Amino acid sequence: MISESELVALSLEKFKVWESFDLNKFEQLFDAEGLLICYNGKPETKEELRQEFQNPKRRLNQVSLRRPIVRIFGTTAVVHAEGAMTMTTLGKEETHEMNFLDVWVERENGWKLVSAHFNQVN
Repeated sequence: MISESELVALSLEKFKVWESFDLNKFEQLFDAEGLLICYNGKPETKEELRQEFQNPKRRLNQVSLRRPIVRIFGTTAVVHAEGAMTMTTLGKEETHEMNFLDVWVERENGWKLVSAHFNQVN
């Protein structure tokens, strides 16, 4: 069984993947049917995210997390945290406070991210 700290580490690893555009690690972590809901409300599929990795319009520079809450339900787990996200979009760097929610599911080949949702906090 996976621990709460291991799940927080997976969620942090997800952010590192987006910082580095590591397509191989992205393929390992993100489920084939996974969705990312950005703070603008637009759902993005794995294929759309893969295309973003190949031609990035925005870059995640840094993430800091606070107060993670982890709940494990057998082969499904939810990670929620608050934090700050620094991104560069079209050459402009901005830092936003955010909340995020990740849903992880255990598959035959490890834990996969099936849903990630970001909310910007004003």
